[in-house]
Amino acid sequence: MRNRITIDAPRHEVRVNGKEVYLRPSEFEILNILVAQNGKYLSRLDIIYKLGKTDEDIDAHTVTQHICRMRKKLPRGAIRTVPEYGYRFIG
Repeated sequence: MRNRITIDAPRHEVRVNGKEVYLRPSEFEILNILVAQNGKYLSRLDIIYKLGKTDEDIDAHTVTQHICRMRKKLPRGAIRTVPEYGYRFIG
């Protein structure tokens, strides 16, 4: 059975198979950015800029840490990686 991920942006809620999953505000923002790309890959730098930050405000390692925490909370395979490039949301 495929896991169903539901995102309620106005309420800042994420549910997996109907059960609420807590994401930190930055994690929630990154998830929304990835979902909006409709399966296209984004580099860490692309994510930083879409967050409205510069690489002086937040670095690529921080994005990687957020993704790592998100993967522990979301179903396996929901976020895919292209080594040395970036991420995409599969959901």
